[in-house]
This record gives sequence, structure tokens and C-alpha cells, in this order.
Amino acid sequence: MNYAIIRNGVVVNMIVIAPYNTSDFPDAAPVGDKPVGIGDEYRDGKFWRDGAEVLSPAEAELAGLQSYYADTQAALPPQE
Repeated sequence: MNYAIIRNGVVVNMIVIAPYNTSDFPDAAPVGDKPVGIGDEYRDGKFWRDGAEVLSPAEAELAGLQSYYADTQAALPPQE
């Protein structure tokens, strides 16, 4: 599984470790399928890049669909 090594709230390295070895790396945070890289921030249990949360491809797709839905709803005439 992919993990990010965190120092002072910043990703300083990326590693792959087996789940049973996670206790050997107390500064490691699981990345999952998020495109996290060295230099990204880590706070409140989330990864951040340039002030925006780093999203997995599925999360990014969902956010895009939610934005599209909100824009579409805003463009509709008011219901009477």
C-alpha cells in the first residue's frame, strides 16, 4: 500500500509498505489512490496542494458532477 512520510505537515517521501508494517513507520499516512507527491501538505487527515485538497480520480469526478448539477439547477427558471 502507498504511504506518504510526513514531517512538519509536509510530504517528504513516498513509500510502499505492507499493512502489517505500518507500526514501523509512525510518520506515514496512507495515500490510497490519491495522486499525492513530495511537497504536498498534510493536515486534518487530508492532503493539500496549493491550497486545494488532493482528490482521488473518483472524488474529482464526483466533485465535477456535483458542480455541473449545481450549475444546471441554477440555470433553470424558478418553479412556481
